[in-house]
Amino acid sequence: MSSSALQKMLSSAISHLHNDVRFVGAGYYEELRGKELQDNSFFKIALIYESAQMDSVLSDSEHIISTLDHLVTAFSDESAPGTARWTCLFENPLLLATFTFLCTDSFRSRSENPTIFWERNGKLTRIIEEQKPNKMNTELQWVEDRFWVWLLYAAQRLYSGELFEVISTIDLIRKKALGPMYSIRAHQKPAGLRYLEEIINPFEQKELQETLAKHDLASCEIALKAIAKTYVGLRETLDRGDLRRNRRAELGSLSYLHDICQNRH
Repeated sequence: MSSSALQKMLSSAISHLHNDVRFVGAGYYEELRGKELQDNSFFKIALIYESAQMDSVLSDSEHIISTLDHLVTAFSDESAPGTARWTCLFENPLLLATFTFLCTDSFRSRSENPTIFWERNGKLTRIIEEQKPNKMNTELQWVEDRFWVWLLYAAQRLYSGELFEVISTIDLIRKKALGPMYSIRAHQKPAGLRYLEEIINPFEQKELQETLAKHDLASCEIALKAIAKTYVGLRETLDRGDLRRNRRAELGSLSYLHDICQNRH
């Protein structure tokens, strides 16, 4: 993808936002390795609006996306409160991008700064200067709040013999939890499992490989145990002392997994 393709997409967004006083700015996050735009570059674009306009903007998000130039198709994704996220496919040239509608209050608690391509009266610049990104708290706490529920769900599916569902849940945990945590530990921007081969060392790669599961009870059991062990190890190295842990959820999930594995043997 060329830089002109990016500029075409951003210019289309600006033309629609400039006259909409609800919006204060827009920026993009690059998932790039190296300095040059590549054919497989994938862009995440944030459209930031005044928090007081939340209901109005979120209800209009689909219409706003539908008016972008060269849009082929778009669908909405699960989003945090106060946001709406759309995955979009454009043509001429073919391009994938996500557009996230983000209120100013949520933008203040962002995990990284975007590259600003449009703003109204310097508002985004002032927010960025006033409030630094908080990558560690945002990423690690989000994972901790979900990890033990994911693990318990996978263990329950293991007990009922639903191995395809177990494998699917393991894949989700690897992408949403372990991959980003490895990236953060390596002082890299989290991007799921992307680029991990370049980021983590051979020992960590072997550690992650042990979480891969085949359609086999024993393999799924080993992978779930490896996931729990790997997560705890990563968590301990990343926690700066402000992580809120739910010990009841942790002990309950681990005990359930241990019990069903013991009963299987």
